[in-house]
Amino acid sequence: MPHYVHPTTSAEHEEMTPAGIQRVTNFPFSERPGRLKISRKSLLSILPDRATVGVFIQIYLDTIEQAYSVLHQPSFESETSKFWDDASAVSDSWLALLFAVLSLGCHAYNATAHGKQQPYPGLDVQLLDASEACLKMTPLMYHPDKSNIQTLYLMVIFKQLDRMSCHQTGACWPLTGLIVRLAMMLGIHADHPGNDALPDGEIQHRKDLWGSIILLEMRQSLVSGMPLLLQVTDFGRIELVSDDPTKRSFYNSIPLLTQVLSTLDLNRNQLEHDKVLEYDLQLRQLLKDPNLALDSPSNSYPARLLFNVFYRRLLLALHTSFAQEPRAWTRYPVSYWSTLDSCLGLLAIQRELCEDTTDKRKNENKESGHLMAWFAGLFREDFFTAAMTLCHHLVKANSPLEPSASTGCFCQQQARDTILKTLVSCSGLWEAEEGLSVCHREASRVMRSVIDYLRVQFSCD
Repeated sequence: MPHYVHPTTSAEHEEMTPAGIQRVTNFPFSERPGRLKISRKSLLSILPDRATVGVFIQIYLDTIEQAYSVLHQPSFESETSKFWDDASAVSDSWLALLFAVLSLGCHAYNATAHGKQQPYPGLDVQLLDASEACLKMTPLMYHPDKSNIQTLYLMVIFKQLDRMSCHQTGACWPLTGLIVRLAMMLGIHADHPGNDALPDGEIQHRKDLWGSIILLEMRQSLVSGMPLLLQVTDFGRIELVSDDPTKRSFYNSIPLLTQVLSTLDLNRNQLEHDKVLEYDLQLRQLLKDPNLALDSPSNSYPARLLFNVFYRRLLLALHTSFAQEPRAWTRYPVSYWSTLDSCLGLLAIQRELCEDTTDKRKNENKESGHLMAWFAGLFREDFFTAAMTLCHHLVKANSPLEPSASTGCFCQQQARDTILKTLVSCSGLWEAEEGLSVCHREASRVMRSVIDYLRVQFSCD
C-alpha cells in the first residue's frame, strides 16, 4: 500500500483494533513461534464457561448460519454434547469447526456488547487461532472431511467480517477455490453411489452445503473480479434441497447467475449491450420475488439481505462499463439509470442495517439493530463500491443530474441532492468505524474528501 495509508504516530495505532493490525496475511496457513507444538489442553483452556459458549453459538446460528447454511445443526448439537461429556471424544477437525463457530459468535458479541454486557476483547482472535491450530492437525490436503470444509468456509466469512482490508477480496478468492476443490474431493458436488450408505439427513445436508459453497464461490468471483471456477456442468449432477424459499429461489437461479458471471469474466471489455439488457430483466425479476423482500415476514432475514446485496452488485457489475461511456445517459440509458438504482439500493440497505442500532426488533427472529450492524460488515466492500460509483456519476460534467436552467425544471437538482444526502449519511457510518483498520480509515477519508468536494461544487449543505 502507499506509505500514506499506514498510521504514522502511536496515537493512530492506539485507535486501531489490535486484531486488525496483528492478523497474519497468510491466515489460515500461517506459522508463528510457539504454535507448532501446542497441545489440545492448551487450546481448550481459552474456552469460556459453557453458558457463554452457548451464547456465542446461538448468535452464530441467528446470523451467519441463517445466511449461508454451513452446519448440519442436529449433528453439531450432538457433537457439542459429546464434547462437554468428554473433550477427547471429538476429532481435531470437528474441534476446529467448533472454534470457528465460537470465534464468529464472540466477534458478534463483542461488536454488539452494550450497557451491562461484558465483551471479551481479543477472544475472537484467540478462538480463530485455535481453529487454525486444530485444522493443521488434520490431513485436509489429501484426506479432507466435511468439518474441514465447513471450517475453511467460516474462516472466509471471518476474513470478510474481521476488518475491511485492501487485500480482503483477493485473499478470500483463492481460499474459496480450495474449499470448492476439497468439496469435490469428498464428492459433495456429485450424487455418486457411495452416498447410498449415508443417512438421509446427511445426504440432504451435503446437498445444501454444496449450494452454500456455490453461493460463496459466486460472491467471491463477483467482488474480486476473478474468474468463476465452477461451470454449469458442475451444478446439474445433484438436486439441491432446502426448506427455505429464499434459498430455493437462489438454487433455481444458479444457471442464470453462472451465465452472467461467466459473461463478465470472459468478455468484460466486449460485453454486448443487448445481452446485458436481457440479463438485467432476469435479475430484476429475481429481486421482485416476494420471498426476497426485506420486509417479508419470513424468518430468514440475513439470507434475504445477502441475496439482495448479491443481485444488486451483479447488476452494477453488468452495467458499469456502459454507464461510464461518454453521454451514457443518451446512448445507454438503461445502464446509466440501472447503475444509479443499484447503488442507491445498496446504500439503502447499509443505512437500514447500520443507522438503526437500537434494540428495535426487525423480524420474527428478533435480531437487534446492533447485531444487524455487525452483520453488515460482510458487505463493506459492496457498500464502498456503490458509494464511489455514485460519486463518479456526480462529478461528471453535463450529466442529467445537473439542473436544467433553460427549461426551468429542477428535477435533476432534487435527484442530485437526494443522492448527495444518501452519500453524506453513509459517509457518517464509515467515519463512526474509522478505528476498525488502516484500510477502513483510508476508505473513509477518500469518501469524505470526495463528498466535501461535491458539496463545494454544488453549494449543497
